[in-house]
Amino acid sequence: MRLESLKGKRILIGITAGIACYKTISLLSILRKIGCELKIIMTENSMRLISPITVQAVSGGKVYHDMWSCERGEIEHISLKDFPDLTIIAPASANIIGKFTSAIADDLLSTTFLGIKTPVYIVPSMNTDMIENPFVIKNIERLKENGYKLMEPAEGFLACGVNGKGRMPEPEEILKYIDDDIIKNQELSGKNFLLTFGATREYIDDIRFITNNSSGKMGYSIYNELKRRGAKVKAIAGPNDLRIEDENIINVLTSEEMYKKVEKNIKDVDCFISCAAVSDYTPEKKVKGKIKKDKDDINSLKLKRTKDILKKVSQDNPDKIMVGFAAEWQDHEKNALSKMKKKSLDMLVLNDVSNKNIGFRSDNNQVTIYSKKNQTIKTEILTKKEIAHIVVNSIVKILKK
Repeated sequence: MRLESLKGKRILIGITAGIACYKTISLLSILRKIGCELKIIMTENSMRLISPITVQAVSGGKVYHDMWSCERGEIEHISLKDFPDLTIIAPASANIIGKFTSAIADDLLSTTFLGIKTPVYIVPSMNTDMIENPFVIKNIERLKENGYKLMEPAEGFLACGVNGKGRMPEPEEILKYIDDDIIKNQELSGKNFLLTFGATREYIDDIRFITNNSSGKMGYSIYNELKRRGAKVKAIAGPNDLRIEDENIINVLTSEEMYKKVEKNIKDVDCFISCAAVSDYTPEKKVKGKIKKDKDDINSLKLKRTKDILKKVSQDNPDKIMVGFAAEWQDHEKNALSKMKKKSLDMLVLNDVSNKNIGFRSDNNQVTIYSKKNQTIKTEILTKKEIAHIVVNSIVKILKK
């Protein structure tokens, strides 16, 4: 069992008070062995069946259960909902399934569940009469209808002493089910992307430079969304506010360095996404060392245009899908459509930088997405992760045509 799709993933595990929770220990052990980073939420009653100390020792991850704990200034259900690449609830009792369906948030697991945006896999396990109860059946169907993944319970000898449906599948079966589902749903598997993000620095001397307020958050959110959907992604990153260690991200400083790295890596990609805020101008001549403030010759700074990376790459690669970003202060649509035409873009994402509450350095944004087919999507103010999801959805539609 290779479980390639799960290796290195951040996984949140929910454990409820089903007798099958002893199997979750083996599940945690397997996930730890393949390099997953684990956090576990246990319900109060599940801790009557297995010890949190055992769970923590086997998983190597922290165990959470207290709704009112607030360590390091973090509210647990808020920090935990943002942690996972995916969540596994195993075993899932009839009680927790009912809470999920009804949006009841009266403990840490049910409260965290309501905020999770990444995939959730639920493994029901209970007595046969309970799993076949019409209310439980209806709850399970409602969860499925809302995009949650529910694994069919196994049949066999149950703790109540009868043979029937309701057993929690073996850990290896659960992980194979999840692995198969992830691979099946990675819609960008086999697609190659090159992405730029962050700012650039155009040096006046060895100390001072021209730059802008790009934090890199929007581009990095798109990078992660593409990877989440199975794409192979390489990024060229200018200076940004993020501390990223990733072998698939190449760091540069100037617009010329960014252009050279893009040219070097563009050959085999299906789509190029230019999200970096590249400086339009650079000093004609960089001064070596540091210009002293008592110099008489600094009344003017002579600038020249930088290379238009997106325009040049688009001209040289007409067979590839080109996606650009535009930061506009006014005449938004006019400028966006003009840029699309001049640079032969398939899609352009417009940022209104006149609004200081969104965009640069903010965790939120609001964009308008233009495509060649005159389709326009204007988002609400959303987190940049949510914007990334919408942007990648639009790219997927173009790739399918």
